[in-house]
Amino acid sequence: MNIVRKIIAYLPFLSILLIVAMFPFRYTEWQRIAMYSLAVTYPLDYIVNGRWREWRWSFSKGVFIAFCAFALLTPIWQLTDPLKTDLYQVTLNDVAPFFFIGIAGFLGMANTIRMEYVGWVMLSISVAICAYVGYLATLDALQGYDWWFAFNWFREKNVNTHMVLNLYFNLSLILGAFVLFETSYLRVVKILTVLLMVPVFFALLITDGRVGLLTMVLLVFLFLLQYTVRLRRWWIVAVMAVFCVGSGIYLANNDRIQEMFHTKNPRIEQWKEAAHMIQERPITGYGVCSARKEYVERVLANDYLRNTYVAEEVESNPDFQRNGVIQYDMMHPHNAILETWTRYGLIGLLLCLFCLISPMCTRLGKYQLYLTLCALAFLIQALFESFGSNLQPLFLASMMLLFYSDHFAHIAPSAPAHV
Repeated sequence: MNIVRKIIAYLPFLSILLIVAMFPFRYTEWQRIAMYSLAVTYPLDYIVNGRWREWRWSFSKGVFIAFCAFALLTPIWQLTDPLKTDLYQVTLNDVAPFFFIGIAGFLGMANTIRMEYVGWVMLSISVAICAYVGYLATLDALQGYDWWFAFNWFREKNVNTHMVLNLYFNLSLILGAFVLFETSYLRVVKILTVLLMVPVFFALLITDGRVGLLTMVLLVFLFLLQYTVRLRRWWIVAVMAVFCVGSGIYLANNDRIQEMFHTKNPRIEQWKEAAHMIQERPITGYGVCSARKEYVERVLANDYLRNTYVAEEVESNPDFQRNGVIQYDMMHPHNAILETWTRYGLIGLLLCLFCLISPMCTRLGKYQLYLTLCALAFLIQALFESFGSNLQPLFLASMMLLFYSDHFAHIAPSAPAHV
């Protein structure tokens, strides 16, 4: 019987490994299978192994409660929304991970999860993606374009958008750093981990996604800054200086970064339209479906946005009004905070900010740095993308759950048992 219980205890972890392995790919049956497997194995383990006996309150429990509350805003606000379109179900699916993983985090997970295994899985998937896309770019280079352009083009076409993949790459690097600096594995293991990290760094350096590149630079800077303060050694200060100079030169010569200073960004106009909506209904919001309809109508009335790619999909489809304008990914504010405010009003704004920021304020000792960097990477992208397929709440919810699943007892015996 003890053997059976031990096997059951590891099943949720295997489900989570499957989930993080599916993160960077477009939503298919595999993602659903991964989520369903966790939905089955988690309660099985919780009941069979009596996990409720280990439950204790901590600030992190409050974060998981906020996750659940944020997800419930969608069905609650729909009760008073006069418009109902397919966007309601899509949004409910998008925020569902906040609710279900919030419950799992509140109740508590088994101590079988190993963050280093999660890191290796994510790094391996990232390297496999880089190798596959690099092979395609080399085999079938685009006419008139260089290899770098082809790499990004095939990545978007054959795997997923740069927003999804760059966030996944950045999270992989954070967990790779965790393995290097917070575990006691043999040097050969850490060397192999570094070798896995190199192609991921390279993919972020040549990405056409500016948010992903700048996020990587900021995360590395903050990581080095933390270790500069902690170690106070001349060599880490030298590394910090070299990194700052090198990254500054690289960014100054990056064409995509320079475009920011020479071209007008449609996102600014999109944010302005969302801000105008907020000014009219700052307290209650519009509701999920009504907010999107209102936003699309304002975008189509904006002379500048009408002449950009933002309105192309809507205007090319005469049925968009009948369908509730809900299937067009480009037609949203590209800012999770602003869109949340337009939908759910002030309560939604406060809950959204708490969900995004509070993971950085929990207590994991020196391991808090890695959770903070993961949450910060998600927050940065949330400033440029709305919740949905390009900004999956599952990223943040899963990272929070993983970091609070075992309290790192297997890595740092001296760490507090409950944080």
